[in-house]
Amino acid sequence: MEIPYTVKPRPDTGLYNAKLGIWLFLASEVMLFGALFSSYVLLRVGAEPGTWSMGLMDIKVGAGNTMVLIASSMFIVLAWAELKQGNLAGYKKWKWATIACAVVFLCVKWSYEWPSKFKHYDVWLNSADDPEHCSFTLPAVTTHNDLQVAVSTNGRSPAVAAWLRRTIDGAIGPEHATVLTLASEVRTELRATAGTSESAGWEAALDDNLLDLVRSGDLDAARHRIRTAVGLEDPLMDEAVL
Repeated sequence: MEIPYTVKPRPDTGLYNAKLGIWLFLASEVMLFGALFSSYVLLRVGAEPGTWSMGLMDIKVGAGNTMVLIASSMFIVLAWAELKQGNLAGYKKWKWATIACAVVFLCVKWSYEWPSKFKHYDVWLNSADDPEHCSFTLPAVTTHNDLQVAVSTNGRSPAVAAWLRRTIDGAIGPEHATVLTLASEVRTELRATAGTSESAGWEAALDDNLLDLVRSGDLDAARHRIRTAVGLEDPLMDEAVL
């Protein structure tokens, strides 16, 4: 079955299906943006002073970018007209002009307007290659159960941070996770006993000797070593354990 009026216009309206579809699309756009603009006006009128980013934008820059947007709309219509006349070279010329306007428009948005608004509304941006507009950097993290080690180069070289993460990851074994479990248990006990988990003995307790005890499977001696160092047990113990 042939769909009528796909090419020839209706005699009563002078419209064919494609043009009617475009009109319906434009009507839906009017409804959508009319609702958005109305919501914007109502929210702005009822907002507290200082909520909106007033004074951040330059009127000349905004007006210029609007002209770029309008010019791009004109160029795409000219491209369509050239294509309709069979002038492929003219179509390409105006199409590239439209793309150039789009690039200029986005460059202004990204380099000037959006960063100012993001900063005003405390929206964080991560862009290691653009430190001026970068709000934060993500560290490289290695994870072994509850044990996590993060490495950061303050955004100077993510590749170096990743390399250091791999190096640290290779140095951490299951014995470190076991030490973490023991230290967590002793810390909880210390807080319950002394009212605080702070102790000057933590640094002395966590060393290679403790790792050797864990690697050998002597977890009781390892726990005893930590408890003694933080003051939970009498330091009278075998010298080998110490």
